[in-house]
Amino acid sequence: MSWVRALDLAARTLRGEGPMVAMCPTCPDEVLVSTMRWPGAEFYCLGCDRGYSFIDPRPETPTPELDERIAQAIARFAELYPR
Repeated sequence: MSWVRALDLAARTLRGEGPMVAMCPTCPDEVLVSTMRWPGAEFYCLGCDRGYSFIDPRPETPTPELDERIAQAIARFAELYPR
């Protein structure tokens, strides 16, 4: 399944489509924060306090509401884990 997701992401890029929103594969409605803070965990979920690799997230079509939630999650992540 991981290779299928990776190929789908590559195909979207080749077609010129924008990126999907990364949603937590465990939490039903949590957006993920993109981070390079931990090796092998390019995404982080504030809901379940777990890191996920690049191919783990559940993709979702971007919407203004999800974009706003991502901005809020990034701000909260920056508060919890300052550089």
